[in-house]
Amino acid sequence: RDALERLAAGGGGDGVGGPRDSQLRALLVFPPGLEFLPVFLGACAARGVVVAPAYPPDPTANARAFARSMDDLRRTYDAFGAHVAITTTSYATAVRVRSLAARAGRIASTMFGRGRLGGGGGGGGV
Repeated sequence: RDALERLAAGGGGDGVGGPRDSQLRALLVFPPGLEFLPVFLGACAARGVVVAPAYPPDPTANARAFARSMDDLRRTYDAFGAHVAITTTSYATAVRVRSLAARAGRIASTMFGRGRLGGGGGGGGV
């Protein structure tokens, strides 16, 4: 809701002109449930914001599936011409944690990967 209010205060559009730029567009990225209703009805429909729902990528999916889903979501955002994506705090936190964990995993695999500290041999695990 705060994002919509900030966006509305600054106006919509990217200066290109035409009907697409005259209305604010929000992509609603909500997990299954009823949490999107207050946002849709109160923050969007009442303010005349054009919305599109999008299924959120599963932050517990394997790395390849999650990356593919995030790419799909980015393409949806771009194709819709969204100015903002809105989700729940808990989902946004889960995605941030997933991102941090993936980054930490890449760092660890670089530091402790094959041929580095362990001598590249088999064995030892966590």
